[in-house]
Amino acid sequence: MSKVRNNRNIYNHIYFTYSGVKEMKYVEAEISYHKAVQLNDVNAYNNALIEINKAISLDPDNPDYHYTKAISLAGNEQYNEAIEEYDKAISINPKNPDYYVGKGVALDKTGKASEAIKTIDKAISLGPRNSGAYSVKAQILFSNGQHNEAIKEFDKAISFDPKNPKYHEDKALFLRAMYEYDYAIIEYDTLISLYPKNPLYHNSKGNTIVERAASNDRKKYNEAIEEYDTALKLLRYRPEQKRSTPIYAAKAEVVAYVLFDKAVCLEKLGKIEDAINIYTSAKEIDQQRLDPVIRICNLYYNLGKYKEASEVMGELLTYDLDEIPERCERGNCGTADLINCLEIVIKSCQKINNKEDVDLYVNRLLELDPENKLARSLK
Repeated sequence: MSKVRNNRNIYNHIYFTYSGVKEMKYVEAEISYHKAVQLNDVNAYNNALIEINKAISLDPDNPDYHYTKAISLAGNEQYNEAIEEYDKAISINPKNPDYYVGKGVALDKTGKASEAIKTIDKAISLGPRNSGAYSVKAQILFSNGQHNEAIKEFDKAISFDPKNPKYHEDKALFLRAMYEYDYAIIEYDTLISLYPKNPLYHNSKGNTIVERAASNDRKKYNEAIEEYDTALKLLRYRPEQKRSTPIYAAKAEVVAYVLFDKAVCLEKLGKIEDAINIYTSAKEIDQQRLDPVIRICNLYYNLGKYKEASEVMGELLTYDLDEIPERCERGNCGTADLINCLEIVIKSCQKINNKEDVDLYVNRLLELDPENKLARSLK
């Protein structure tokens, strides 16, 4: 209801604003423009283009209309066409920095990084306190290998908008990619101080601690587990509600990710049974993920529990073949991980002389990897 009411308020405002205008075409143009903006916000770019084209046909000299059309085109990955619309907006109003920022992003998408940076610099010259322009420039610089320069631009963005979480998040991710884990943790600590109830920042901090830790650094793994436990506490997840609402379904997916990360740490600490229990919880909460199943199977095999290793993968035989890549993509694994795990399952079945299941898993393995040497040797 509130959205409908807000839309009506917008349209009433438009009619009131243009009540003295003889030509109603400007009213109609503004209505189509606002519809296009809202459609862009929900990524409905084709419908947005229909509306914004109506607006432009009625009032072709409004730069915001061309800017909005450019956003729609860029959303559809029509970057060259988007650049043309940004240029039209700039030709009408050359002093709006947002037009140059948008054009810079589109230029970068077409492989014109140097031209993109020059265009962003023009935006910055027009609005030197525009934090978004520095953030966009940082991303373009980083994607083109200028990592240190990118971090400096993020620092400028943060200096003008220090509470914007996206700038800290992106800077932390870039620092992790540069193996600058200590500095990344500082960014996550800043985010946690600004938004102490956001569980994702604790989870990201935990992941960064793990990335930094040496393979035998028990202290760091325990620090990471503390962050994961804090994230789980903040999520306040109740299993009985996991499928009752979309919000709880989304929360369940996040909880499964955090549990998986915690289980990895427990595994590193040698707490294998605890790790298996946590992986099992992750698997039960998000049944679409395959990575917990793969990890459990590997751990059972390493423990010599071949029967359990073969049983845990049993449900894989029930999946349609086209389901499997999506299930792999949902978690932290790829098809190659699954193939390796199937080889382990086949060996487990051989250890316990379960020829029937060997045949079933061999057939599934050949569906995924027709040239697999182990599977072909057993046919």
